[in-house]
Amino acid sequence: MKKKNLISLSVAFAFLCLASSGLLLYIGKKPKPVETIHVFFGLTFLGFVIFHIINNWSSLVSYSKEATGSKIKKEFVLVLSGCIIVLLGAGFMLPPFEPITEAGKALFRGGERRERPQRITFEGVTTNKDLPGTSLSIILQKSNQTPLPLIAIWVEDSTHQFVENLFVPAKVASVEGDEDIREAIAEGEIEMTDLTPALLPAWNAKAKSFTPNFDRATPMESFVLNTKTSASGRYTIYVEIKGDDKTEVYEAAVDAAHGEVFKLKSKDGSLLERAIVEIQ
Repeated sequence: MKKKNLISLSVAFAFLCLASSGLLLYIGKKPKPVETIHVFFGLTFLGFVIFHIINNWSSLVSYSKEATGSKIKKEFVLVLSGCIIVLLGAGFMLPPFEPITEAGKALFRGGERRERPQRITFEGVTTNKDLPGTSLSIILQKSNQTPLPLIAIWVEDSTHQFVENLFVPAKVASVEGDEDIREAIAEGEIEMTDLTPALLPAWNAKAKSFTPNFDRATPMESFVLNTKTSASGRYTIYVEIKGDDKTEVYEAAVDAAHGEVFKLKSKDGSLLERAIVEIQ
């Protein structure tokens, strides 16, 4: 049995397995067996390459340098330059490397690029627990434009007279000066001050009571408010939200005779991605 034949056949089969598994990974097929095959035969191929380099070191040196003197051959410079370009381009995902990398997956999916769904978590908040009346759930999903929201929620009757507050925070979260808000949140450098009703002009103009019923600041993330209202029949729920220098008012006309779920709407609608009232 010839060692050269054995090594050549092993290299050929290792290359075929490595190329096949690499192609499957390229088009987005990433089951665990494919990844395992690719890694195993990649290491096997690497071992044969190292063996080949050691065995043929003198030949490789002759390919790289002139026979007389120590002048580097153009072929060596060309190959080295090409490898560096590919390494840097692929490593930093520069054009055209990034489009080529994604082309296989896009082709397999028919050209449609799938976006990984964003996971949204909602904090649970409860107010008006001891108030007799109708139980409500209000779902508020904030947008990325409101890292530090300030929100008040209240009810008005069919004649637009104030009935009661559903959500009024005791504190207002803010950052000092021109500091980056998201960076301040990450580092826990948030200042808390008592609520000033004038910060929410629409609620300030309608409310008959300014007593907070939530002892903290408005949640920074999206939240579900479980609350109660003494209003009955037809009434309107208002949500006023302040984000940075922008304020929006959302409203929903609620009538239990016409359903259990109602959407809170605003003219702009940029500070909240979703706002829903559900009668429990």
